[in-house]
Amino acid sequence: MFLMAMALGLCGGGAAVLAVQALVQHKRFADAARMDMAALRDEVRKMAADAVAEIRRLTGKP
Repeated sequence: MFLMAMALGLCGGGAAVLAVQALVQHKRFADAARMDMAALRDEVRKMAADAVAEIRRLTGKP
């Protein structure tokens, strides 16, 4: 019985370690995705500002 309890304890501990690792990986992925979205948002804003500046230049409007 003791050996079975130890084996179950080790399996449970291993599952807990895997769950924590999965959570950490998910957090890293979410952080990376947020950073990518921020960079994308900045790039889109820059492109929009460039487009507006070009339209103003072509139409002669300030």
